[in-house]
Amino acid sequence: MSISNPTEPKTIVVAGASGFIGRALPDAFDGNYRLVGLSRQVLEEGKQNEALDARDYTWRRCDLFSRQQSAAALGGADLAVYLVHSMRPSSALTQGHFSDMDLICADNFARAARRHGVEHIVYISGQLPDPEALGNQPINQHLATRLEVEQTLASYGAAVTTLRAGIVLGPGGDLSELIFRLVERLPVMLLPKWAEQSVSPIARADLVALVRFVLEHPEYAGESWDVGGAETLTWAALLARAAEQMGRNRSFYRAPVMMPVLSTAWITMVTGLPGAMIRPMVESLRQGEVPRDFELQRAAGQTPISLDAAMRASLASRRKRTGSNAAANDVNETSLVPSDAPREVRSVQRLPMPAGKDARWIATTYAEWLPRFLRPFIDVRLREGRWLDFLIRPLPWPILSMELATDISKPDRQLYWIRGGMLAGDQRGERIDGRLEFREALGGKWALAAIHNFRPRLPWPIYMLTQAKMHLFVMNAFARYLGRLSSTQRVFVEGDTKLDEAPHTQNQTVRK
Repeated sequence: MSISNPTEPKTIVVAGASGFIGRALPDAFDGNYRLVGLSRQVLEEGKQNEALDARDYTWRRCDLFSRQQSAAALGGADLAVYLVHSMRPSSALTQGHFSDMDLICADNFARAARRHGVEHIVYISGQLPDPEALGNQPINQHLATRLEVEQTLASYGAAVTTLRAGIVLGPGGDLSELIFRLVERLPVMLLPKWAEQSVSPIARADLVALVRFVLEHPEYAGESWDVGGAETLTWAALLARAAEQMGRNRSFYRAPVMMPVLSTAWITMVTGLPGAMIRPMVESLRQGEVPRDFELQRAAGQTPISLDAAMRASLASRRKRTGSNAAANDVNETSLVPSDAPREVRSVQRLPMPAGKDARWIATTYAEWLPRFLRPFIDVRLREGRWLDFLIRPLPWPILSMELATDISKPDRQLYWIRGGMLAGDQRGERIDGRLEFREALGGKWALAAIHNFRPRLPWPIYMLTQAKMHLFVMNAFARYLGRLSSTQRVFVEGDTKLDEAPHTQNQTVRK
């Protein structure tokens, strides 16, 4: 039985509201709720933006990489929905792996939820494989990251309900567009072995209806629920059904191997979708599972929308937007970064956390270790108890100057504002937020070192070839140093994550 709605509408804050699922959430709610959408961009007066429709949401500008902005954005929230996945670049240069980006955003959001007393968070995740069927095989990074985000959201006291969905079909969905473009552009398809995996696509409208159901039924809070669609079929059969709905005659042939690397490259080339988005999708498809039960949907009295109906709705929207059968532009093709945005850098690296240490110790150790590692070229000087100056010997001028944010730094997070130096560009524009932080993650299991919104002084091509690569080299060396300090700390390598472990990944660089 649904709980009664209060006289005052409850406020639901939606992170990722401008994305594929977030755009459809208002369809499942009514005037008994006030929906607040968080977005890195806000509507400018006189401009139209379908993703940021003021009729559906009250919009608040929020960069989830900022703990301060996250805390401000959740003010007044009763409930929350978390729909953020960091698979696309968030700056002109993004160094790091999406799993570490996701961890920072989820941690900031969860801390903000605790601060404002948010009762309940609903998180949309991916379908996890059956541990018994998986055996000793490691879970892939994409699914492991989803599990890690779920753990992070739940680590600060709020009840977290996770809806585990595989393929979600609807207008503008990444997987919907991938399927349609493959069928549209390939008369003949050679399908790898993972195309034999079974899937249970769910319509987006059904998924958002379940979000409202769990928010209104606290007896289902704090649990993870598998959800799926009206049919279970293989990927190969799904592509054939899409071809049928699109009126295309297509031939399919199967290869007896998985071919994940080749599949990623081929799908990226054919569809034009970014490899940074395709790669984790292919990895998750290799291990994705169908729902083990439909208990939540039965409790909600939901009769799933048929697969054909969900496909027809997606195709109708696609054709309406383009005026033809050509590929739609619903999908954000490459980046979350506006084309006119300044050239800023985000770089995130995961570090081993020695037992009994905290982020303050990590920051202090880094400042002591760096001049030893780069001897005799680099010196680091502490002045006035809060300033760090990085110098090239024997020059007297710092290449970087950073000031400890004493008002917001805590033992579990040390933040330094980047104030200047020969290698720093103008950090004092309309906002002063170029910063370096060291923070704990997952209750101190890991540490994260992150640079946000840094504007280099060097010309961009030179910066990319020199300072950017040097920073990545130094942080990877520091991670190895921390690992040696704690011989009992297991340092994960790519591909060895189990269902009950958090992922550690090799650092990657993603350009806008």
